Amino acid sequence: MSLSRLCAALAVVTLWLPACSSATAALPSSGSGAAGLPKPALRADASAKGDLYVADRSANVVKIYAPGTASVKGRISDAPAPVRLAFSQHGVLAVASQKAARRSPTVFLYKPSATTSYAKIVLPSDFGSFRVVAFDPNDVLYVANDDTVYAYKLDDLTKPALALGKAGTSIRNVRFDAAGDIAVSSGDGVELYKAGSDKPWGHISALETRDAIYDAGAYLCVAEYGKSRVSIFPPNSTSPSAEITDGVNRPDALAVDAKNDLYVASSGGEHRVTVYDENATSPTRTITVSWPDRLVVAPNGDLYIGRRYDLPIEVIKPGQIEPFLSIATASDDMAIAP
Repeated sequence: MSLSRLCAALAVVTLWLPACSSATAALPSSGSGAAGLPKPALRADASAKGDLYVADRSANVVKIYAPGTASVKGRISDAPAPVRLAFSQHGVLAVASQKAARRSPTVFLYKPSATTSYAKIVLPSDFGSFRVVAFDPNDVLYVANDDTVYAYKLDDLTKPALALGKAGTSIRNVRFDAAGDIAVSSGDGVELYKAGSDKPWGHISALETRDAIYDAGAYLCVAEYGKSRVSIFPPNSTSPSAEITDGVNRPDALAVDAKNDLYVASSGGEHRVTVYDENATSPTRTITVSWPDRLVVAPNGDLYIGRRYDLPIEVIKPGQIEPFLSIATASDDMAIAP
């Protein structure tokens, strides 16, 4: 996080890799439409800001909840078996629809507040399982399977603009800093790319990496499930400067809020979410909750905790440790409308 957090030296081995093989061949796609990116002023419903979108694969629907409520206010039903969600900064929603009977994996795109898609990317039947969908700061859409990440520009969905080949094994997440630099976390560690490049500039060796996220200062926080710690890396470095172990046990997911506080979901021992101030390596709050594996912080600071085994989503107010709301729904993924 901040320099004051990065004060403890570590005896952790890391590996820097030079640029390796070029990108894999572009995936064929039958992307429909080449609609330009909607501008924020064109929002159909400004009240959609802060709405929670939940992918419920078992119900074949994306559920929409207004902030602070547990009642469904809307549904997206034209993306069967939704498993991953992501919003662009301009409010475009991407929904990854996993392969169903006689269907290929497909990413459906929705303009702000819409519940009917305006375009889609149809992927080959051998694409496999969706691991990630994510937008970078320039609203480029990244789609990942187990070992490769593909990038699509919204004004040209006919083919990937970029392919990050062999980006990892069992990819877990794709994150971006404010400049668009990319961190791909996987079972192999974290592969690092400069914005727009298909060749990694570095590699962070980490045991069973479950997540990695940039904070506001472009420090990279890496959740090492296998070592029960979160390691902190300064910008443009593969050498860690600090680690967080206090309160961390088998970390599964990370989040950073507007104050640059770090949230860590742990599923080992006593399941919990621990919260660390920007200048701390010991938690300032500990939220006891079973099976947390997804974290999303809303613009108002509310923390949404997604859980395994179709357990309800718990919602925590800033500064609190007890949920003020439980949302009874299965949740394969969740995202907040910007």
